[in-house]
Amino acid sequence: AFIEALNDRVKNQLALCPEPKSLAELIRLAMSIDKRHREMRRVELVTPLPVPEHYSGARGRSTPELLPKDEPMQMGRAKLTQEEKEHRRKMGLCLYCGIAGHVVNNCPSLVKGHAHR
Repeated sequence: AFIEALNDRVKNQLALCPEPKSLAELIRLAMSIDKRHREMRRVELVTPLPVPEHYSGARGRSTPELLPKDEPMQMGRAKLTQEEKEHRRKMGLCLYCGIAGHVVNNCPSLVKGHAHR
């Protein structure tokens, strides 16, 4: 039942690991995998996207919009789960980019007037 309730990305990573000998070991491993995924996501969110040399801002923007990478085959920005929203609030993280020090209303990752909700 514990494994069934896990996020798919955590389940997929668990499938690559040796089978834990106890529930406590399984929980520790799942938490470690989830923590690593969150860390990787934060790095993706703060790493600027490269701007091609020929970029002309044809859409009227002077800089490209910085959005986190979604899972393959998803279009646009994925909605946060209620669990992720609660985690970010509890940790004092921005609900948009997941970084501490500001809130979504003044998130530096948002291009003015182009927030995706």
